[in-house]
Amino acid sequence: MKIEKMTIANAFVLTTVTSWILCSAFVFLLPALSMTLTGWWLHGLDLSPPGSFKLELTNFLFGGATLILAFRLIGYIFGWTWEFFSKN
Repeated sequence: MKIEKMTIANAFVLTTVTSWILCSAFVFLLPALSMTLTGWWLHGLDLSPPGSFKLELTNFLFGGATLILAFRLIGYIFGWTWEFFSKN
């Protein structure tokens, strides 16, 4: 079975879209816990006030779109390197 670069890139995009929607829902439903988790994941970054989440439709759409583009590129590069090393 040969894995195509675009197949991997598309799989990354679908995974990213799903994760983005679930993460946004989590932030919307549990903003305080989301701030705590974000602080933990960012190596203890102090996110105390005035920092807060401001989840709006534009943030959701632009953030999701840029994340999808980034992961499509990452998926393509991953697919290219996979093919490169699979030939050896």
